[in-house]
This record gives sequence, structure tokens and C-alpha cells, in this order.
Amino acid sequence: MRNPGTIIVALLILVLIGAMFYMVWRIPAPAKVSATGTPDYRVMPLRSITETLDHGITPQQVVSKTTETPNNALCSDVLAAVRAVVPLNGVQFASPGGATRSVAVYGVTTGETESRTENGIEFDLARLLYLDNDKALRSLLFATGYVDKSGTYFPMNVTDPRGKQAWATRQEAEVIFQQSGKGIRLTLTGFLRGDKEIAWESCEQWSYANPPGICSLGLDLELASHGGGSQFLQTGIAPEGWFAFGWAVELNAADATMPDNTGECVP
Repeated sequence: MRNPGTIIVALLILVLIGAMFYMVWRIPAPAKVSATGTPDYRVMPLRSITETLDHGITPQQVVSKTTETPNNALCSDVLAAVRAVVPLNGVQFASPGGATRSVAVYGVTTGETESRTENGIEFDLARLLYLDNDKALRSLLFATGYVDKSGTYFPMNVTDPRGKQAWATRQEAEVIFQQSGKGIRLTLTGFLRGDKEIAWESCEQWSYANPPGICSLGLDLELASHGGGSQFLQTGIAPEGWFAFGWAVELNAADATMPDNTGECVP
């Protein structure tokens, strides 16, 4: 039988040799030296770094959508009908009272209406067809009126010089906006911040010209849509799910004869 002390010494020697090899393997290789004599510390390419990240935090891909109106007989007729009653394309800004800014959109109704209830408020909506700055056909939902929590109805129309309203009840509004081809102008005056966004926090300064409670409602809707109004003003294209609220609705004298199935002509 071998001496136990000899075996223990041998094992210790093997452990020390293994540790030496481990330390040598862990030492990083020296950086390459460039022609100038400075170390060449190379950085991993950005693409390689991104590929090692979790898929949930990689940059989101942007999905582009067509901005052209389909080229067919139906859409040609729709375009011609809209152009016949729309004097200006896109979102129009003006200064009717010096520094006071206003914004307007011209279009025609499609005959589509709907109602939405949010936070106990009922909003009556209608659909508008308009032309963007590229003369492509676009679609926009806008509020024709709303019913507050007390049950009071507030129409979003413009009173004519004789003090007459185009509609005063929800039923009268339905009769008007369930017709296609009605010429419409939407306007918002006063509480704009440049040509970039609707400053709902400044709306109270114009409370004398607006229904009660409209300022807080507008602010809540803008926050809920994550700045849908700002997107519309800056791009001229209504974001999905957003509707124009607080805009005065004015019926133009000119109407148009619209073909059916106009929705398929809107990108």
C-alpha cells in the first residue's frame, strides 16, 4: 500500500497545475496595436448588439400605408364629387383676429353616423370626406353634438346671422348627417398653439363662445387619444380612432351627388 502522505502531495500538485492553466485561460488577449502604436480597441457593431437583445425591446418597425386614392371608376366619381364642393384641400390655418389662430377643414358627408359613450358622455358622430394636401381622399369622424351627464344635448353647429341653428336636437342632426354629399366646414378658433396642437388648457378663455364643460371634455379626449388632434393638425391625416371634437360644424350651401360605397376609396 502506498504512503498516504505521498498521495496527498501528488493531489495538491495536480490542483496547483490545474489552477495555473485556468488563470492563463482567463487572461484576455492583448489588444491589437495599430500602425500608430496605439491599442486598437474595436467595438461590436450596432447590429450585432441589437441582435443579442430581447425581441421585446428591439426598435419597432414602421408600417407604411398607401396615401393614394385607388384608380378606378367609382373612386374617380367620388373624387370628382368631393372636388366640386371643397374649395380648399387639407388643414387650413388663418388669423381672423390678428394673433388669434383658427383652423378649418372642408369636406362632404358620407351619410354615415354613429354614437359613442365615454365617461358617461354620449357623442354623436358623422363621417366626412376631404382631400389632403396631396389631393388624396381622406376620411374624418367629427362630433355633431353631445349629451352630458345631466341629459342636456349640445349641438356643435354654427348659428347663422339671424340666430338660427341648422339643428337643435339629435333627431334633427340625424336627418342632416345621414344624407351623403352635404357640404361641410369644420372650424376651431382661439385656443391653438401655433399650428401644432389644440391648447385645451386655454379653452376656458373662450368659454363664452362654447357649450359648458366642453373644455374639460376636449382635454380628456385629447389625452385619451394620445394627441390625436395634434397629429391631425400636423399631418393633415386623422389618426385611427380619433374624432374631431369641439370643432364648429357649418353647412355649406353647395352639396354633391355621391355614389354608394365611398368607403373603399379612402386609404
